[in-house]
Amino acid sequence: MKRLNIQRDICGVWFWVLFLAGLSGVLLFWSMLQPFGAPPDEMERFKIVSYLVNHGRLPHGGDPEIMLDGWGFSYGFQPILPYIVDAFFLKAFGLFSDSVYLSFVAARFGSVLTGVIMAAVVWRLSLRLFSGKLAAALFVLLVCLWPQAMFMHTYVNVDSMALMSSAVIVYAWVRGLETKWDGKTCLLLGVGCGLCAMSYYNAYGFLLCSLLLFVGSHLLREQREALGGKAAAGRLFGRGLIVFAVAFAIAGWWFIRNALLYDGDFLGLATREAYAEWYAADHLKPSQAPTWHNAGFSILEMLSISDYLPLMAKSFVGMFEHMKLPLPEWMYPVYWGLLGLGLAAAVLLRIPRAQGIGGCRGERAWFHASMAACIVIPNLLCLWSAYDTDYQPQGRYVLPMLVPLMYYTARGYEKLAFFLGKRLGARAGRIVLAAVCLAVIVLAFLAFKDIIFTKYYYNFSLVRDNGFQ
Repeated sequence: MKRLNIQRDICGVWFWVLFLAGLSGVLLFWSMLQPFGAPPDEMERFKIVSYLVNHGRLPHGGDPEIMLDGWGFSYGFQPILPYIVDAFFLKAFGLFSDSVYLSFVAARFGSVLTGVIMAAVVWRLSLRLFSGKLAAALFVLLVCLWPQAMFMHTYVNVDSMALMSSAVIVYAWVRGLETKWDGKTCLLLGVGCGLCAMSYYNAYGFLLCSLLLFVGSHLLREQREALGGKAAAGRLFGRGLIVFAVAFAIAGWWFIRNALLYDGDFLGLATREAYAEWYAADHLKPSQAPTWHNAGFSILEMLSISDYLPLMAKSFVGMFEHMKLPLPEWMYPVYWGLLGLGLAAAVLLRIPRAQGIGGCRGERAWFHASMAACIVIPNLLCLWSAYDTDYQPQGRYVLPMLVPLMYYTARGYEKLAFFLGKRLGARAGRIVLAAVCLAVIVLAFLAFKDIIFTKYYYNFSLVRDNGFQ
């Protein structure tokens, strides 16, 4: 029996290795199919990649060479670690080929690789969160085959790293509650936090929640284990120092550089807004922007009379290019239905606690509060930005909630399968999970085939036949 279990584990590993290989192939092919500049803001972001390759140094955010036409600022004020990775691949590719088309693909490879790494982390996370293989598989498929998330891993952006870092952080949370925050877990959490800090500000909720969960978990353990004040403080400080040191080694230099360049503005946001006010076209200056806030509307009024909610709902599922290439209309209610049913089952059904979050009851409560906060925070940030700064109801801005959201969705289907299995037999529960897994795979395949492949393959074939020049 033990030998049989080992063989099954090996088969499971090979299955996921093949899945990762297939996913990497799909993402790479997707990145090759879509024309350069078709995804949102890619040409503006590529300016930084090109600058790094041509000059071999980091740009000032106000350098005219990377400035966004008309907007008066650049993406160089924000963390640019993903662009540094892209520049490395672009520079390395240039040693072997002079193909202009493939050089753009090479610049996109950083995002492709980040997507594959994220999938590997999510797979490892699923093994800790779910005891059943089908529930674990459903969680991985929901995260990795979500159309808008796949899209983010196919072009030059920082969102891809934000998604990957969120998966690393959640994995560190789960591992930390199980291992009482051992040294490896603290290193892992530091890596996740450092990468998150160097990605996109809409993912920073994970940094805040990491701090709260880490400290809260130690305080609860102190009470449960009756540790002395000095011993508990020493353990918390020592482990926290590991997390901070690793995160600071990855991201600290950037914020120090910002503070030195921009008169103490370590985030670079105030300086970016000042540049926009000085150099943007009149109608794009922050002080004159036609925002809902400046127009005197409330947030509730904006939500009631604008297209914010329907556009956010659709673009979170999948809207490509500059929000101009949607999925087939019938897909949206199907995806919403899959999400809604899973989340409703997660809330309404009660089953005995299976494998999942370690630690005591209080620590699990901290974990779930952190996961819920990481769903809410990106939505609040996006809503306020659309109301006060720039009306852009784009689902990519709330994608950092993907891992927590899909965890509860998959958990809901696991509960539903358990509920049906108790009444109709275990086979019925397995059929439900298998059917949802199959539905996610088929939907992702159709989205790629009917939208991306159909729209872009003809032009891609012409470029290919011309030697990718």
